[in-house]
Amino acid sequence: MKNRFYAFIRFFCLSGALVMIPIQAPQAFDKNRLRHGAVIYMRYCSGCHALKYMRFGRMTHDLGLSTKQELHHSLQCSLPKRDAIHWFGQMPPDLSLVARARNPDWIKAYLMGFYPDNTRPFGVNNTLVSGSLMPDVLAPLKERVKAGELRQQDLDDTVQDVVSFLVYVAEPASLIRYRIGLFVIIFLLFFGFLFYLLKPNNADK
Repeated sequence: MKNRFYAFIRFFCLSGALVMIPIQAPQAFDKNRLRHGAVIYMRYCSGCHALKYMRFGRMTHDLGLSTKQELHHSLQCSLPKRDAIHWFGQMPPDLSLVARARNPDWIKAYLMGFYPDNTRPFGVNNTLVSGSLMPDVLAPLKERVKAGELRQQDLDDTVQDVVSFLVYVAEPASLIRYRIGLFVIIFLLFFGFLFYLLKPNNADK
């Protein structure tokens, strides 16, 4: 009977875990950090990149944002297509699904991987994507680190918050699934414990 009970518990825990997949690092579900990532994204990225598959209303509801937190009413980029082609040769990609197309660690490494290169139009190149047309939008923050006004850890955390925000944007339902998964596991463990307590004494016979 004990073997059945443990198999029962493992099955229920697995069921709850499947509800929570894909699970990211804990900060991916920290609303305070997601809000910070949203603000940083809007400040440094939204001028060129759109999030056309993300509804503003859902984002403000999920993250508890208000329009007073430096967020635009639209998640479309403000860069005219004509100017984008003139400066970059193409329209910068929409980032709604970038976290699905790329691993979150790749995104962070890309954002942190810019280095000076005077042969490039914006004076920088990237260690992951050689010849990247994107400027180093986080250069002001990196300069503050060099000047001693910002800690390197603070910069790393800021970049991670932006990455976590993009992970959320790629699959907003992950927040709901994470919460449901926790409740499912707790409920099933409690139910399994009751099942164990209520089993007949002669059940092993």
